[in-house]
Amino acid sequence: MKQLKRPIKGKMYDGAPDVTVITVVFNALKGAGETALKACLDSVQSQTDVKIEHLIVDGASSDGTTEYISRYDNPNHPIVFISEPDKGIYDAMNKAIGQASGEYSIFLNSDDFFHNPVGMRESVKRLRETGCDFSYAPVVVTKEGEVKDVLHSHADGRLIFCSMPFSHQSMLFKSSILRKINGYDLSYRSSSDYDMILRMVLSGCTACYVDCTFATFRIGGFSAQNINTSQHECATIYSRLYPERTGYPLSAQKALQMFLWKIMPRELKVAFIELYAKTFRKWQPPLMPIEPPVKTSRYVLQIRNTRTSEDCWVDRLIPVWEYETCKKVFRDEPPQDVVWASDVWHLYSPYLYTREGVRSDGDLGVLFRMPENLVGKRIKVSVALTSFYRQDMPNQRLRFAVNGKWFASVSVNRGMSSICEILLPPDVAPDRFLGIEINCGDASIPAYFRKSLDARTQGFMFSYAKVEEAL
Repeated sequence: MKQLKRPIKGKMYDGAPDVTVITVVFNALKGAGETALKACLDSVQSQTDVKIEHLIVDGASSDGTTEYISRYDNPNHPIVFISEPDKGIYDAMNKAIGQASGEYSIFLNSDDFFHNPVGMRESVKRLRETGCDFSYAPVVVTKEGEVKDVLHSHADGRLIFCSMPFSHQSMLFKSSILRKINGYDLSYRSSSDYDMILRMVLSGCTACYVDCTFATFRIGGFSAQNINTSQHECATIYSRLYPERTGYPLSAQKALQMFLWKIMPRELKVAFIELYAKTFRKWQPPLMPIEPPVKTSRYVLQIRNTRTSEDCWVDRLIPVWEYETCKKVFRDEPPQDVVWASDVWHLYSPYLYTREGVRSDGDLGVLFRMPENLVGKRIKVSVALTSFYRQDMPNQRLRFAVNGKWFASVSVNRGMSSICEILLPPDVAPDRFLGIEINCGDASIPAYFRKSLDARTQGFMFSYAKVEEAL
């Protein structure tokens, strides 16, 4: 093993560093190039107000990468350099986990960089304030030097159980936790990072959001170039981990469908509600509320007590708010008359993110813990929705089920925002919980709204739901 320890200004830190930044390289000069490698190294050195150890693990490069790093002048933070043959990137990362001396660790690829010099400081501060096991933050995404997106929508835990919701480059981990879960599984070529994070969540680790965009991620790595491999590995991960944790049988084929369509079986969804709340909810502030547009189509819905032939779909719904796990999560929630979709409904939504041509029997929902002053009274619920559809889709027929019992429907024009007002009788919210599920019928595919890199949008998005006394 070749190991070089480069002291900062002639001496190492007194005591352990706060953060170990881990960079794995192999023939980096031949790959991303000297400019990208230098940007990576410089960005670590630019971090301020925090003690950093930059641990670089090289897989015995033959293109001059080893010599370049050995000559690099590190002005602010010490470098620990290891160069020897390995079994691939995840093997090198596991070696780094064993060598890291920082309280926290973060992985930075050789072609990525930190663009904000206070990113490490803010992340460490947040982790110490909350006591969480790992943190995550938004990232800037670039392709061929052009900024494609800022992944704010990914920087939360909503989709953790059916996709990788945040970028590895923005995540700080307690080094002790990485060692406790035995790091990366070498059986995966592309998705071992997602497997590791899922194992952390399933083992009860807690996470916090850092409101600081500090990392830039370049598209074009192995995962991006081998999408089919990544998809099948994620399906394998689900089929390995989820049955053991929940007892729900999940074949590799069904797991692949779940990954591709982002449709989570109701049984898994209910099983993960409490786990999600433990890991993310306490330290994840609500996303920015989306105010209902000023110009909206307003519909008043009267609840029907008589079923029609169109109401058979409700028999397939299992109201999640009836489950004790869901009630337990919300037991300590403060009463509220306004629920923002970004804060609540995703806890038990089907995690739908659909692709063109996929048809699904899905539903969306909101859940309230009723304010004390409204319990037992006739109330009005206003649900604000925005629809995003392909232009060839017809108008939408929304069908409502309240607590899996009450029915109403309305036609909504495509591409428009709407506020649906529903008058409810006093006994519709047992146990102070009020739930509404919306089935969009056969003419559309309800989807978890997300802005993709090519700016295409489709599906349904809740903006907010408000409950108030009916006058």
